[in-house]
Amino acid sequence: MDAIRMAAEEERSALRRYCLALAGSRWDAEDLEQSAWCRALAYPGWEAHANREALLLRIARNLWTDQQRKKALHQRSLPELAAAEPNREASGEAAGGWELETMLHSLGRRLTPLQLAVWLLREMHGSSIAETALRLGIPTRACRRRAAPEAALGAFSPRPEPAGCASVTSRCSRACAA
Repeated sequence: MDAIRMAAEEERSALRRYCLALAGSRWDAEDLEQSAWCRALAYPGWEAHANREALLLRIARNLWTDQQRKKALHQRSLPELAAAEPNREASGEAAGGWELETMLHSLGRRLTPLQLAVWLLREMHGSSIAETALRLGIPTRACRRRAAPEAALGAFSPRPEPAGCASVTSRCSRACAA
């Protein structure tokens, strides 16, 4: 039992050092470490893996890379919020209502009304593509195309509001209320 406990402590220590080196801050390193442990323990081959420490470090690196890619996409697609991010992170406060309002306003200028409705139902409401298509009354393929990240958060220039957008907005409002 002592050998197992010592091995687990060595794995934890190595992971903590690695996460701190990746993240640069203790706060982010602890979050990354916790996420890596959750992924590792959920992995079906965890108990029988030949080198669990290497697996933990690889999981942590992949999680960190994914986080950095998401952060870069967020900064590219919503530049209005990129200026507010460093101030919020430095103060340690959570995202406020004004940030959400700014993000939705920015998305409203970049996306068509239907893309915005699909994005809201998928990301904010947690609906599946099939549920979203059913609620909006559109084919599943059309919903899937509009839910693609490059379509929803790509570098669209602001576009004028089309004449028929009121019907899509009302359909989205009715779908969210249901």
